[in-house]
Amino acid sequence: MKAGILTLNSAHNFGASLQAYALQKTLENLGFETKIINYRYKKIDNVYNPYRRSKKGLLNIWFYLSRIKLHTLDKYKITKYYNYETFFKEYFNLTPPYKTLNQLMDVEWDYDFYLCGSDQIWSAHITRGLQPPYFLDFLPEDSKKIAYAASLGTDTINEYDIPLFKQYLFNIDNISIREQSSIKSLKECTDKTLDVTIDPTLLLEKEDYDELKIDPSFKDKDYIFVYVIDRNEELYKIAEKISQEENLPVVLSSPYIKPEKIFKKQMDPVWDMGPREFLGVLANAKYVVTNSFHGNIFSIIYQKPFISAPHQVTSARVLQFLEKINLKQVLFTDSNEFGNIKDVKIDYSDVERRLNDLKEESINFLKKSMVKDGKVKPNYFENKLELTCYGCYACKEICPNGAISMVEDFEGFVYPQIDEEICNNCDLCKKTCIFSKAELKNTDMHSVYAAYSLNKEVREFSSSGGIFLPLAQEFIEKGGYVVGVAYDENMEARYMITETMEECKKFSGSKYVRSNIEGILPEIKKLLDDSKKVLFTGIPCHVAGLKGYIGNRDNLFTAEILCHSNPSPKVFRKYIQYLEEKFKSKVIDFKFKNKSKGWKSPSVEIIFENGKTIIENAKYNNYTRAFQMGLTARPCCYNCEFVKENRAGDITIADFWGIEKIEEDWADDRGTSLIIVNNDKGQNLLDRIVDQLKIIPKTMEEAFIKNHKRPVIMRRERNEFFDRLDEENIDELLYSYNLLKQRMDKRKKFFL
Repeated sequence: MKAGILTLNSAHNFGASLQAYALQKTLENLGFETKIINYRYKKIDNVYNPYRRSKKGLLNIWFYLSRIKLHTLDKYKITKYYNYETFFKEYFNLTPPYKTLNQLMDVEWDYDFYLCGSDQIWSAHITRGLQPPYFLDFLPEDSKKIAYAASLGTDTINEYDIPLFKQYLFNIDNISIREQSSIKSLKECTDKTLDVTIDPTLLLEKEDYDELKIDPSFKDKDYIFVYVIDRNEELYKIAEKISQEENLPVVLSSPYIKPEKIFKKQMDPVWDMGPREFLGVLANAKYVVTNSFHGNIFSIIYQKPFISAPHQVTSARVLQFLEKINLKQVLFTDSNEFGNIKDVKIDYSDVERRLNDLKEESINFLKKSMVKDGKVKPNYFENKLELTCYGCYACKEICPNGAISMVEDFEGFVYPQIDEEICNNCDLCKKTCIFSKAELKNTDMHSVYAAYSLNKEVREFSSSGGIFLPLAQEFIEKGGYVVGVAYDENMEARYMITETMEECKKFSGSKYVRSNIEGILPEIKKLLDDSKKVLFTGIPCHVAGLKGYIGNRDNLFTAEILCHSNPSPKVFRKYIQYLEEKFKSKVIDFKFKNKSKGWKSPSVEIIFENGKTIIENAKYNNYTRAFQMGLTARPCCYNCEFVKENRAGDITIADFWGIEKIEEDWADDRGTSLIIVNNDKGQNLLDRIVDQLKIIPKTMEEAFIKNHKRPVIMRRERNEFFDRLDEENIDELLYSYNLLKQRMDKRKKFFL
């Protein structure tokens, strides 16, 4: 059995590196072939890399001066850097390095189990915002995911991060955290069992670390080892007092502050230590004084007389841990309260007994978690989590008693609400729900093509290569019906049914807003029951909803549109209202991908009833930019199951972004479509129009060079945005997140 670990393995911090090593070795001791997934997150690596540039690509005098300083005054940074990198190479079973989420997603992972943790992988401060990889959110949905001793680095969760935690924790099968105090906050984010397990470093024995440690040159001398995360005057006073009373020199070290002279009797600083050197210095010390969490842990592992003076960030986790093992007597936050080091009594036999109990509980968590159980994820009717509802209306339409209504929430998205007095508990809604239904996805057959219409007018009219209109025409000419999305008289995007090409033309063009599908499913069912052929075009989850409601029908054909996300109709309504008030005219059309300036640089075209037209580069339009950022998406879009090879439609149509990188002859900037044939019906659809296309075969890898391979990423800004939605002017609110437009406006002001 194989296991993969994703943690802060590249941090040049002895606690982070040794906890990664300890978890790896523990899993190996349990019989697993183990590797550390080598995620070299740039914002972590940059903290420790002495060679990084302050400004990318900038060659100037300051750059050279910094190099001179590095190789003269700060030489210890270079030694420390190579000590850590050497440790990683020699003692970690590493995968190749991956620097981005997309690189992680491109790998064909084949481990039986995946673990995230330990250390502060869920600290928004440490990772500069919650990062999907540290929640294993790059893996296929059927992967077994386990969180071991994950830490938030705090006891509270920012209110705008709660929806992110809900999403990420929903996809982790077994969860354990390091700090008991974090449970209350995490309970707001999940109803899953939350175990508390010890830091992985405590799962190993002292002898395991003896095999790693490198003894210092001064090992035969008695000394006090002071290891600090940051400057702590109270800690320094305590260490100085011990130094004077015991007549011992101090060895001072820190991962973050510069070498400095603090104590009267201070040996040369050991600022260039790697993990092995650190173990050697601590193991040979007579006393340890520290405000580091792992400084406490290794003092205990090596059974040292030690003093803990935690700083404010780590005080809670240090206090909780020391309380568990009955070591509160080593804690001092005020130097005036400290008397003499020999008065601080530690019964290490009692500590060891308590640690063994905690270790046994933690090992048992790993053993019970690392079993393939084939659990099915609960749907919205079972957990009420917004991210498990696609709003496809299948449950509402299938209800025989009409007990379900779709109710709009404050974000503008609809969710099912059951009238319990009418409901007869038939469970059809649960059975019809499309969430986590493998049978609604085509995963086996994928024939991929790049194509565009040979009809120049059709290609120019369409937002990409013009594939939809030939398909629609095939059905219309043979007496069939086409379902697509168009704006109604109130500029609401709605699914409509037509049997004319004039109406089908209104379905062309992207609509970056959630489309109202209410009432359409029963109408389609009636047509199919009457033996009419129907072509349904829409986003994947709506295709899945239709199939969940109707089942497989020989006369139903589905063409799905590769979807970026399903944005809030409330945001779109507010934006339309803003435009109408500003320009004092009704908006009658909103084209999201006008190709007048080229397909690769689409423009937004807004047409008013009074004849006024606005054309703006799409990335500078405030509404469109928010869509591109994933700022306004439905919660389920951040957890979407219909991505890459998981296709709901018989055929998939999209823009073939990146075609010019693999087919130079196609780089005419007029639009190229991606076609993915997902089953025999899809092949039938393509065969009907293939003579009207210029078409060449491609691969799934080529298809997703630029198209998104995963669901859109939820950020804290998304939840902040919706919190502000009803309080602020919509355009000003959208603009506050449009950094591209802000930079452009600054440049304009500069040149005026």
